[in-house]
Amino acid sequence: MDANWMQDEELSNISKDKLLLINSFLTDTSRMSQKEMLAFIMGVVKKCKEQNIQFSKEEMEQILSVVKKHATEEELSKIEKIMKMQNMMK
Repeated sequence: MDANWMQDEELSNISKDKLLLINSFLTDTSRMSQKEMLAFIMGVVKKCKEQNIQFSKEEMEQILSVVKKHATEEELSKIEKIMKMQNMMK
């Protein structure tokens, strides 16, 4: 997925730093196996906590909505897997 999704008007209230973090995450996980993704997600969560980066529920919903609009079927499948793993870690 290219970075054009970050220009979507729906995301105008979300900081560029947060969008860049999500874009980096999507790019980095695009070729990972499920096992690799789990370890990677845990590292990203830790990094966010260390840097005091937090996403509100509304921000995440907006970002996911926009990313899904711009994603391919393969990317949508990966996103669903990531979301399932993220929910397991709660």
